[in-house]
Amino acid sequence: MSSSVKAENQMSSRHGGMLNLTTSGRLAALVAVILFVTFYAFRANTLIGDGLRHLPALRTIALHGARTKFEPKPWLEVYRNNYDRLVVQHHFLFGVTMRAAFALQQKLGIPGDAVVAMYGVNALFAAVAGALFFLLGVRVGLSKTMSLFITLGLCLSPAYLLAATNVAEVALSLPFFIGALLLLLDRPFVGWTPLFAGVLAGFAALTYLLAGSLVAGVMAAFIVTWISARSAGKPLLRFSFSFGLVFVGIWVTVLFASGFHTPDGLLRAILRSPFEQGTYGKLKLGSVVATPVGLTEAFFPILPDDFRGLRSLYRQTPLTALYVALATLVVCGFLASVFRTLIKDGKIRDLPVLSSSA
Repeated sequence: MSSSVKAENQMSSRHGGMLNLTTSGRLAALVAVILFVTFYAFRANTLIGDGLRHLPALRTIALHGARTKFEPKPWLEVYRNNYDRLVVQHHFLFGVTMRAAFALQQKLGIPGDAVVAMYGVNALFAAVAGALFFLLGVRVGLSKTMSLFITLGLCLSPAYLLAATNVAEVALSLPFFIGALLLLLDRPFVGWTPLFAGVLAGFAALTYLLAGSLVAGVMAAFIVTWISARSAGKPLLRFSFSFGLVFVGIWVTVLFASGFHTPDGLLRAILRSPFEQGTYGKLKLGSVVATPVGLTEAFFPILPDDFRGLRSLYRQTPLTALYVALATLVVCGFLASVFRTLIKDGKIRDLPVLSSSA
């Protein structure tokens, strides 16, 4: 009798979990649609980011009588003749993705420059990332209402809106980044899960090198920390294999199709370090100072609209520079105290904390 009751309870619990998952998935899809429409409808008027620099490598402007027509450049033009100028290593798949979006825009008969396609892609990827973040909140135990409010807070933050409503490069990596974090919650972390996690981490690295490297590091630390030493080997090996296969495989394939046909040419294209960009760890003092300022700007708009760099800000408006410095110190001090408390209490290893910190 007791066994039959236990079986019925298990089936009821499983049915309730499936129903909750289905409801959360439908709500996440609705969130993605609403966010996409919102991001695209309120797209920025001022173009920023390396996406703007990609435009000359994506299309040409031709005059047909009194009409101006935007025509796409050949496929992989970004990699053939603009590799160093656009610092392709930082956002490797950005060029081919936006070229494909521009081609689709023309097939659909949508008029306008390639920025139309770039706006649409960024709005779509940012909206999908927002929906995945909602599922992440539900998965860690938050109620749907609380997760929805947190998701809206994230998606309406200045930094997120900047990526979602402009032609910047960051938005492409967001779904892969958050999707990889979502897979961290799958227990047990075995079977196909490490493989899929490695694929997502690989695409995150290909779309935004820094974000992808962070995903790979976080997931490797998670596997080693949260799985017993005896069982950590296989998941870590599967994750590393799929990550390397996607990351290196797609990079080499695109470069080979772009004309890099020799092993030494491929290695130089992958490992070359542009002079002023600080690629692959060539840090500059200005970048070290600008990083906490950019972090603070993501929380509060502290920089003026005509911002031209920290050095120019200090020379032209020293009082504003002082305000920026004080605000940065306050925010970074607060975050440092929070992390110190989490480490002291041993909560830094909690999965929700680890995901949010990433």
